[in-house]
Amino acid sequence: MKHLSTLSTNAPSEVMIRTARPVPVVVMSPCDAFLTDVQCAAERAGLGEVRRIDIHDCDEISVIGKSIVVLDPDALDDPVSGASDLLDCPSNRVVLFGKGSGLIINRHAIRRVVDRDMGLDVLAMALRSVAADADKVDKACIPKLSARERQALHLYGRGFTLKEIAQRLGISDKSVETYKGRACRKLGLNGRAEVLSYIEPFLTPAAM
Repeated sequence: MKHLSTLSTNAPSEVMIRTARPVPVVVMSPCDAFLTDVQCAAERAGLGEVRRIDIHDCDEISVIGKSIVVLDPDALDDPVSGASDLLDCPSNRVVLFGKGSGLIINRHAIRRVVDRDMGLDVLAMALRSVAADADKVDKACIPKLSARERQALHLYGRGFTLKEIAQRLGISDKSVETYKGRACRKLGLNGRAEVLSYIEPFLTPAAM
């Protein structure tokens, strides 16, 4: 499975964001430098309190609520099934800050993936985007996609290759490329990172 591309580098040099209600941020990483980076990005994004909890602390995870979790992939023991209380709950909002393979991004709670090399402005943009997800435009404003376009786009955004999507849907690789390309053109999306940003929360499996 291919790695998910990172968010666009077309980020302004200064990202200052103010939300109506500051959203708290939870950091899951044993690395102090990681915590400091997230604190800086959250401040630029105008978000609320930043605190660190242990990824293995189920009691803390159960009360995360509407906090945005910034997860260090190196803190995850098993990308497929580790931290299930956190990553397999669709209502959780997790930003993966680091190298993320398709094995991790297929988990339900992952909302954005930002490579640490992209810098704190890009992380701030991702945090702002996740914080604003609940206040997005009405779904009625979203261009209408066919069932196949929805399926192909959702799987593509989750990190599957065209061949893997074709096998899952029982169609040819060429057909997958056609459906995926048509959906991207309708929605004005370019690249896997933008697709992932769109499918959460607009193009969920239930909407397929």
